[in-house]
Amino acid sequence: MGKTARVWLKIDTGMGRLGMLPSDALPVFKAISKLPGVEIAGTYTHFARAIEADLTPTRAQLRRFENVLASLRAAEIDCGLASAANSAATIRLAESHLDMVRVGTLLYGQYPSSHVPRSLYLKATWKLKTRVCEVRDIPKGSAIGYGGECVTTRPTRTAVVPIGFADGFTLAPEGQIYRQTVLGFLARKRKRLWMEINGQRAPVLGRVAMQLTVLDVTDIDGIAVGTEVTVPALRIPTSPAIPRVYVSS
Repeated sequence: MGKTARVWLKIDTGMGRLGMLPSDALPVFKAISKLPGVEIAGTYTHFARAIEADLTPTRAQLRRFENVLASLRAAEIDCGLASAANSAATIRLAESHLDMVRVGTLLYGQYPSSHVPRSLYLKATWKLKTRVCEVRDIPKGSAIGYGGECVTTRPTRTAVVPIGFADGFTLAPEGQIYRQTVLGFLARKRKRLWMEINGQRAPVLGRVAMQLTVLDVTDIDGIAVGTEVTVPALRIPTSPAIPRVYVSS
């Protein structure tokens, strides 16, 4: 094509996913740097545990990465821009900023975990909304949802909404989202889930299903089929099948 390919090369310093091992970096970089039509634009790694309370593993990853960069520079190989910091490390670990940072979830107005200091004023860039598809009055002692784990302790008015774990609802904002799974969520004791309806929090009753959730709206007036519901969820795991509506501010 008569063009120069500007490539980024990834070092696996502890994520165990993509990239070359540090011990393989020097020969690989040497080979790639000799290829015609190829320019190394940058070198990067990705932190596996920067969202956790203990930053020791993240600092260890950073040291491995810096050692690789040092070996490449000692061999007079141009490794381009160096990048390591994700959203959590951008806020918590200044020494990992290097030439550039790669923020993700922060761009959506979300902190990646409860361990990240609230040092920025973040404003949500999006909202997930749905509408009530059914309203029912059920008697005291009624079981709701898979497993019958929830049994009503009073006559209860419920609202059903067409949102579930397939849409990303069970991954709660500001939790350690990358370590959660649907089965793990169903198995462990968790915080009470809710959705916002008519300006109030409506508790979730029973397990969240794949695409349906039951809410307790007994104490909330004016609920009917079609009432708008705001769902607390993270942008990243929200299903791409949900229609997006873009509004300019």
